[in-house]
Amino acid sequence: MKTTSKKKAIEEINAAEKLVRKAEVDHYALFSCFQHFQSNPNKFIILNVLKNDVALTEDNLEVKEVLDVLGELITEDHEMN
Repeated sequence: MKTTSKKKAIEEINAAEKLVRKAEVDHYALFSCFQHFQSNPNKFIILNVLKNDVALTEDNLEVKEVLDVLGELITEDHEMN
């Protein structure tokens, strides 16, 4: 993988992680996070990376719940289209 591709992937994951953190306490931020994932072609990969990261490093129930809700919404949206 090229350096620019790695950098872009890391930036996408970091941006998604920031949105998920905001979505813990704000429903509007959850919707914004969903829109971000919805428009991203790598949404399932990024979601998996974030879920694995949370599972390995944190015991934060709110983050897990946000990621679960996002996963359900993204899957439903993907199946409808």
